[in-house]
Amino acid sequence: MLLDTLLARAGASVRDLRRVETPALTGPDLAEVVRAGQADCGVATRAAARSAGLDFVPLVWENFDLAMRQRSYFR
Repeated sequence: MLLDTLLARAGASVRDLRRVETPALTGPDLAEVVRAGQADCGVATRAAARSAGLDFVPLVWENFDLAMRQRSYFR
C-alpha cells in the first residue's frame, strides 16, 4: 500500500517500474536481492538494510501495532 501511495503521489504506477522477476517477500530477502545487484532499491525497514550492510533512505515514518502473547512480553 505504501508503494502504491508513493507512486500515485509521483504520478506513476507499478507498470512504470522495472521489477525483478521473483518478488522479495521479506525485508531480508529484498536486501539480498539488492546486495546481489539484481535490484537498485526497494521498500523495507532500516533494520533490514543495515543488517545487510546497505544504505537506507527513509521515505516516511509509519506507526504500527505489535501483537504478542502477554507471557512472551514479560520474558
